[in-house]
Amino acid sequence: MKNRYYQESGEINYVHFALGLVALLPIALILGYVYSMLIYAIPLIYFNLLLTVGFGFTLAFAMRFIFHVSKSRNAKSRMIMVVIGVILATYFQWVGFVASVVLERFPAPLEYLQYTSMITQPIEFFGIIGEIYTYGTWGIGSFIAKGILLLLIWLVEIGITALPSIKLLMEFQPAPFSEQTNQWYPKYTLQRDFEYAVSANVLAEKLDNGVLETLQNMEEGSGMKHCKVHLFYLEGAQYQYLSIHRILMQSDGDEEEIPVVVNYRIETSVAKAIQANFKWDKQGIWGV
Repeated sequence: MKNRYYQESGEINYVHFALGLVALLPIALILGYVYSMLIYAIPLIYFNLLLTVGFGFTLAFAMRFIFHVSKSRNAKSRMIMVVIGVILATYFQWVGFVASVVLERFPAPLEYLQYTSMITQPIEFFGIIGEIYTYGTWGIGSFIAKGILLLLIWLVEIGITALPSIKLLMEFQPAPFSEQTNQWYPKYTLQRDFEYAVSANVLAEKLDNGVLETLQNMEEGSGMKHCKVHLFYLEGAQYQYLSIHRILMQSDGDEEEIPVVVNYRIETSVAKAIQANFKWDKQGIWGV
């Protein structure tokens, strides 16, 4: 049943939201500068593509951090934050690019900061971009990328930058948050590898009939595929929560983690019984 699972409140703390935006500004500023500097220093298409992918994933990681520190419990506010983050990161890396064209070298940090105000002079800023569009600035041999081709390259670059943050937004699973205490639930992971759960529905039905008993009756999982159980426990909260994820070991040694049961609500007495019957590790401060 839907009410057996955690549902975020949808509340927006506008002070926290504003602080999140304030934190986003220097992050985007620094990321934009470093990215544009690396692109300038390594003018190879293959490495440029890798740098763009890395730029996008770093931005997504920063967005996840901001979701946490701003105590975001509202999907629309996260969407607004992502849109603003992508726009800021894109603008600041463009500042580095435009400044390098004007100066004919890459700007020093203080020069870069001076150029960040170019958005207040849009005619000049977009005029320079228009000249770059018309004449191009780089190419291979005698071929110079310009015009429609250059525009497509820019659009692809923006898409690659935004994609990881959009993916984060679509797949984001909020950790339980206590409105009573205004804090995230700490996360605990049981040390045991449980048997691989084939059916999420069957597992949920078993939990409905007894959470502790279900965990105790689950066999030991294999090293290649098993389940990990996460407990979200906050002292003094009315309810606690349980999540179960499938773990698949890949051929390259990486783990693929697939949610099976997400934030299943349990009584505090049950959560304490789980802690008493299983060894566990407390996770980091992010609680996700």
